[in-house]
Amino acid sequence: MEAAIREKSIAIGLMKSNDYMKARNKLLDARNTWSGLENINELITVCDIMCTAQFQLPGSGIDWYWILQTTRTVDESVIDYKYTNLIRVLGPIKGKFPGVDSALELIKQAYDVLSDRQKRQEFDLKRTASWGPCGGNVEPLNIAYPKEMEATSQSSSGSKRIVSQCSDKSNIICSAGAQPLKTVRSASEGDGEVVAENQALVNRVVANTCSQEASPDSAFTKAGFNNVAKCLVSSFGIPSSSMVHKEPTLEFYDFANNRKAEVFAIGQIWAAYDQEKMPRNYARINSIEKMHNKETNSTDVTLYVRWLKPAPLNIDEKKWHEAGLPICCGYFMQEKFNIDKCNRMVGGSPVFSHFISSFKDLTNDLFELYPQEGEVWAVYKDWKPFNWCNDPKTRKGCQFQLVEILTGYSKQPGVKVASLVKVAGFTSIFRRQEIQGSDFSYQITAPKSFIFSHNIPAYRFAGEKRGLFPGMVFELDPLSIPEDVVVETVAAKPPLEGRSSDASRTKHPIPISPPISSGPKPKWPEEAFSSGQIWAIYDDGPDAMPRRYVIVHGVNSGGEVSVTYLKPHPKLEDEMKWVEQNLPVACGSFRTGGVTLNLQVSRFSHLMKCDDSSSNSNKYLHKIYPREGEIWAMYKNWNSKWNHSNLINCQYRYVEILSSCSEDVEMRVASLVEVNGRKTFFHRQLYDDRFELTRTVSMKELLSFSHQVPAFTVPGIENHGIPADSWHLEPDALPAIPAN
Repeated sequence: MEAAIREKSIAIGLMKSNDYMKARNKLLDARNTWSGLENINELITVCDIMCTAQFQLPGSGIDWYWILQTTRTVDESVIDYKYTNLIRVLGPIKGKFPGVDSALELIKQAYDVLSDRQKRQEFDLKRTASWGPCGGNVEPLNIAYPKEMEATSQSSSGSKRIVSQCSDKSNIICSAGAQPLKTVRSASEGDGEVVAENQALVNRVVANTCSQEASPDSAFTKAGFNNVAKCLVSSFGIPSSSMVHKEPTLEFYDFANNRKAEVFAIGQIWAAYDQEKMPRNYARINSIEKMHNKETNSTDVTLYVRWLKPAPLNIDEKKWHEAGLPICCGYFMQEKFNIDKCNRMVGGSPVFSHFISSFKDLTNDLFELYPQEGEVWAVYKDWKPFNWCNDPKTRKGCQFQLVEILTGYSKQPGVKVASLVKVAGFTSIFRRQEIQGSDFSYQITAPKSFIFSHNIPAYRFAGEKRGLFPGMVFELDPLSIPEDVVVETVAAKPPLEGRSSDASRTKHPIPISPPISSGPKPKWPEEAFSSGQIWAIYDDGPDAMPRRYVIVHGVNSGGEVSVTYLKPHPKLEDEMKWVEQNLPVACGSFRTGGVTLNLQVSRFSHLMKCDDSSSNSNKYLHKIYPREGEIWAMYKNWNSKWNHSNLINCQYRYVEILSSCSEDVEMRVASLVEVNGRKTFFHRQLYDDRFELTRTVSMKELLSFSHQVPAFTVPGIENHGIPADSWHLEPDALPAIPAN
């Protein structure tokens, strides 16, 4: 994980220097190490676009088709979708990383040209002429695409192929896709295939080869086509071993297909996006006007609709409605006289989200809509109906949670829902949240139905069939997922056999770790820090372990992190004596100290999970206790009478937390021992090769915990002679003196 974060940090520095080719390679390395790295796919998309922009066709400039990652033959609906999809992917990181704003501007310029019929025709003429001797024969023809993986935040787009076909050995037909990883192959049987890892590189090769005179002796004859591959290797120094790309195995559902022109029909009720770009408005189609575009050979529609307006029944619903707050559940009246004309797309973005089949037609004009079993809805996390009705502006910035509807709505009990959590490495893949092996569900009563924000289109599939967690998994329409959604992230794949499924464990493939390194601590990128976070930092002791805690305020212009130290807030007598001696405290209650300072990012070890509360003395407290699934170091042979001399050269034992600790509940821990010959791998200690050694730890013994050790399990580690249930412990958090 640390290696991936370092690679990402280096890539961001390269992006600041406009070296997007090298940056992209670094980002790919980072993603291969840890696919769950935040914003990694979005940054790769930025590099794809900026690399493409650096290659300009003579006479026509930037290839706008390549910017939108599409081809000349597509119709305007595909142009609309590509534009909308890229804006959705990069919009949330606008202004946060170098190159994003420029990439968004290029996307908008591309859409401005390709969505305008006249501008697109003019560009096509210039583009065709710019290919030299290939002239008018240059068309995106016979593109052998695999099932397309759209540019989403889950994955960089799937590879598309550049096909060069020799029909009569004099006319060359070239096509260039817009994907970052492309295959150059001959359409003739028997020719080789090569995959180039750099889009701009491929663009230059295609341009160079297309500028050659087309003749029977051309490099593009059947016998000489493989010169393209040689050009890639010899001219640009790409080692043959790097020219391999495996197609992504996870296919994503294309929600845009659900709102194509041919799907709309008279009488349907559709959810439309409101001013907050969420599908909270409802419209019933009164009539449809179809239009056929001869140039693109496609059909589009203009819709004439009657809007459905909320029909509140009780006083609380009326207050909510009068305050102008969005209503997505309950009763709705169809407008009798007003019919609005609506385009299916506006400015490249869809107007309508999805067709709703669950509306109950009570009368000709009165309809009822409530969440139905199997649907996915967004709910307000901090729902405050009284405050919001009195001052609707207080709803701004509210957060959301996502739930699956387990039972249909009933006026007495309401609905039963299950919380959803996000699958690591994806932004739109979710599954049910589990607590101690069972789905976490709860009841939302009928009077609280306005806690539902909106319905989210969802595609349900079996996780094990996609190499993900077993059980049902949801892919959600990214356009309907709120930006301020607050959900936990869980591993994409099940834990190793014999382990409990704990969301706090991070699983990703890594090479076998070398012995403990005495080198510098990992350097976190600036974007890893945000205000309000609690971090463990390496202390100033002789072994420099992550025993001190700070609360983050932000990152200054010099790249240092502004923090305030947390101080122990002892309650028990032993704790007070321990603090009086200025001995390190890793568990318990902490309060914000008075010292604020700037620290280098190399001082930071890992994020801490804590519970916040206000004490009787009105001091804001942060409660930090070992949690289930974490690994902690404990002092060996500890007792409460220790002083500084006892801590010098003390030994440690490592334990896995089996049950979380609180102020009134003891915790259970399992002892860990080192895997023979592997100084950073530990597994549970066994007695008589059959029984795991576990014990309970009381509140009075919390001072025996030295510090948390970041750790994760490694899939497939048993193939390297290491027990499958082993933990890999962060080397920088392991004291130099051997434990156990």
